[in-house]
Amino acid sequence: MNLVAVQANLQPDLQVWVQPSKHQQLVQLWRWCIAVILLMLLFTHPSVWADNKQTEQQFSAKMTISPDQCVAMTEGQTCYVDIELQWQTSNIGEYCLFSSGQEKALKCWSNTSRGSFQQEVASKQNVIYTLRKQQTNVRLAQSKLEMAWVHKRRGKPTTWWRLF
Repeated sequence: MNLVAVQANLQPDLQVWVQPSKHQQLVQLWRWCIAVILLMLLFTHPSVWADNKQTEQQFSAKMTISPDQCVAMTEGQTCYVDIELQWQTSNIGEYCLFSSGQEKALKCWSNTSRGSFQQEVASKQNVIYTLRKQQTNVRLAQSKLEMAWVHKRRGKPTTWWRLF
């Protein structure tokens, strides 16, 4: 029996730990980085988090506004216009129309895939109309009423008449 065999018999549970080389450490670090990136990609993929809520991509919706522009004489002046909105979706359901000016729905429809809405608008700012699915508040379509002016607002006049 040689000396190595005797030492192995005396200490069978003793394991020698050898420090990995720099190359092995870098390879191991890259493996961990790739594993973390793959896990992040896996858990951020939409199909992992998909639930029963319907998303915008599952619907085909279209909304038009007429006219799509309101013209006032001077910038900042209130603009008045009568608009008509038409919308249509690919699925029958319950839908509501919202305006950027208010939180409450302007009008809601049940068991339909199309609708129309008319309103008198008085505004100084652009108004965005949004069609949403009622139960999930998923935004399906939107249209914008843009404000336009014939004359831009001027600054202060260069000469002022003074009394004193």
